[in-house]
Amino acid sequence: MRLSRLRSRSRSTVSGRFLSVAVSAAVLAAALSGCQQLFTTSLATALARSSIPVPTNLTPSQAAALAAQAAANQDTTLAAALVSSLETEIAATTDPATKQALQASAAGSAVVASGVGAAVTSLLSSLSSNSGSLGTISQATVTNLMASVTAGATPGVVAALSYLDPSSGIPGTPPSSLTATDYAIAAIVVASSALPPDPTTMTPAQVTTFQATPAAQSAQRILNQGATLVAPGSASASLLNNMESQFQL
Repeated sequence: MRLSRLRSRSRSTVSGRFLSVAVSAAVLAAALSGCQQLFTTSLATALARSSIPVPTNLTPSQAAALAAQAAANQDTTLAAALVSSLETEIAATTDPATKQALQASAAGSAVVASGVGAAVTSLLSSLSSNSGSLGTISQATVTNLMASVTAGATPGVVAALSYLDPSSGIPGTPPSSLTATDYAIAAIVVASSALPPDPTTMTPAQVTTFQATPAAQSAQRILNQGATLVAPGSASASLLNNMESQFQL
């Protein structure tokens, strides 16, 4: 999808900024995967199970294997169970290397558990059928997208995704198991955790307050970290920069 097609008339509302951020994440996913079906899901299978028992004494390699399995199958139930289990284990782990490895698995699983992948895939499909024009996306579509993302921003998911903030979580080079798209989705979910139930009604003053929240600032740092995973000056880097600009920090 050509980046020039994503440029439309300026929108000053939170929903407009949110849509631009989500579009960038969707196109980034397509660009990095070479396919628009990066987030193909099998939610019927996942939702048929109410829970999955996951031990709270996993080794880093065991946690990574389960996280990879959840990501490969987009198994939201397994991912949610792993996030919950690792939260307990991470809190009790003192070895820095082990803690960071477990945090990487928790964050990757939180991306799946959030369910945001399906939302951005739907948006990408809408853009593809409308020549990539933001102006053709209805307000109802934007509202539904925002509802999906905010619903996925549960406390456990947000806490796990916050591990991707280098100031409080995993410092240095991003884990090899995670992609720039993971970081982009993490930033969307973390930022949305600071939004009210209906962000479309926010006043300019409330927008300014949101931009100064720890969640929005953390989202910016997560995006900056994700940008290190793509080539400087590339289309993917431009998409990440566009997402960051929408937070206007």
